[in-house]
Amino acid sequence: MSKTARTLAAAGFIFVSALPALAQQKPQDPSKEHVQSLIAQAMQQTTPSPAPAPQTAAQGPTVNLTEQEAVTRATENNLTLISERITPQTWDYSMAATRANYLPTLTSTVGSVNQTDLNTSAFAGGVRTTSTTQSWSGGITQQVWRGGGNYNLQWTNNRNETSSTNSTCNPCFSSGLQGQITQPLLRNRKIDNIRATILTNEINQDIAEINLSASEVSIVAQVRNAYWELVYARQAVEEAERSLELATKLVGDNRSRVEIGTMAPIDVVQAQAEEANRRQQLVTAQATLRNNELALKRLIVGGTEDELWRATINPVDRPTVTAQPLDLEQAVKVALSKRTDLVVTRKN
Repeated sequence: MSKTARTLAAAGFIFVSALPALAQQKPQDPSKEHVQSLIAQAMQQTTPSPAPAPQTAAQGPTVNLTEQEAVTRATENNLTLISERITPQTWDYSMAATRANYLPTLTSTVGSVNQTDLNTSAFAGGVRTTSTTQSWSGGITQQVWRGGGNYNLQWTNNRNETSSTNSTCNPCFSSGLQGQITQPLLRNRKIDNIRATILTNEINQDIAEINLSASEVSIVAQVRNAYWELVYARQAVEEAERSLELATKLVGDNRSRVEIGTMAPIDVVQAQAEEANRRQQLVTAQATLRNNELALKRLIVGGTEDELWRATINPVDRPTVTAQPLDLEQAVKVALSKRTDLVVTRKN
């Protein structure tokens, strides 16, 4: 049987028991034994069976936390922000790889050739001729950022030594410089695939940074809101506990008044019903407190190794109301220039 049913049954029992006294022609003071009997019967009907003591889960230490500390923890430990901070870095690597197409390329070549030939002519200078040619070349090639052209510059240097007695230059040196510039007339003049990729990556990086700023603002707002929700929930629990104490005290006072005959037993039943209602409100407030605490922890705790993971958060700040002047025109200007969603839309 529920507590409400027991309460109604007790009230009906007391009312029925009092009917014979009300039906008499002349009011008479009830005897003390009769009053005590009614009280005992009412208490037997309304007193619930003792409930087992609640088992409280083991809680960690209590950590005092201010609003600013909660915001700082969120900016450092929030997993969403950590992920958002990595995204702009990925675009850095992508753009660096694409810009490498416009970096100059240096080339260098070193060679040595040793050649021996049998002479077939009396004028060759000896039975056989041995010649050694050593060469070195270096160059630079680069694609131009503007216009779609490219250039190539090559320097060559050779040293030739021979055993022929008819050679007038031994050893002989030769050098050469060669340059080439290629410039298309119209193709790739304004834009090409590489430049388009770089510019697109720059825009995507800007959007990623804007999204990071938006996420930071959103997380900070959520942390502040969750913090003050926790403050409200903790104060609500304290008020519910005080309210339950008053309701319990009222039940005891009413029982004392019934025992001395200054109050009807029905008032005890009403006080007990109010006490049960206050107890239910306390349980609801405690559940709300736990939910709000978990909501705040999800925003500021970075993992199971964090000290707040198993701790109880005690918000120490209290709300203060300060009037702030509002300039509507300036607020509209700031919104149009700094709202991240508008900036992202313009970038796209």
